[in-house]
Amino acid sequence: MKHPTETSAVVGIKAAGLGSILAYGQIDPGARIAMHWNIHGEPDRYAGRLEALLLLPGLMLLITLLLLAISRSKAGHRTREENPAAWLAGWSGGFLVLLSVHLAILWNAISPQDGFAGVSPVIAVASLVLIWIGNALPKTRPNPFVGVRTAATLADRGVWGTSNRFAGWTFVLTGLATLAMLASGRPEFAIQVLVAGLLVSALVSILIGRFTRPR
Repeated sequence: MKHPTETSAVVGIKAAGLGSILAYGQIDPGARIAMHWNIHGEPDRYAGRLEALLLLPGLMLLITLLLLAISRSKAGHRTREENPAAWLAGWSGGFLVLLSVHLAILWNAISPQDGFAGVSPVIAVASLVLIWIGNALPKTRPNPFVGVRTAATLADRGVWGTSNRFAGWTFVLTGLATLAMLASGRPEFAIQVLVAGLLVSALVSILIGRFTRPR
């Protein structure tokens, strides 16, 4: 029986592929399709139809192969069994974000959107995934694949717990704050809150690991 993470990866690839198939005939062969948006919600990278249809499904396939390889290694299998919630949230959440980006690209290619309208759904999905991961992080044990992994956290369970609890709380708060910005009609601030929250969480979690005394 497939692990839920592997099942979600397969479902994500199939959904992305189906989206590309359905969009193929609706996109002009010579169209320039927005593939990336800056922090102001403006497209800053374009591609042709073929790249837009295949890039992210192909990336999802490569990540799935990597996931399978890691899962079958001794360390990967142990991490998955000891940290099921974080493993599922990290991998499946990542696939969900990639799928939302792919569908947003196709949506904007078929029906171009102005400003943040085309990327707000991606920001919302990323925020929900951040909350999902944040809830799982405090429950993790030291491992080489999921959580705040530094020399200090891997060397001491107490330091690991402190760093990952902080990261989990800030992930949840960042996700909620980002969703609040979207709900209030201020998507330009939502992306800034999301990026700032991730940076603060990563930096402070690392500093906690560095300066917290081992128990």
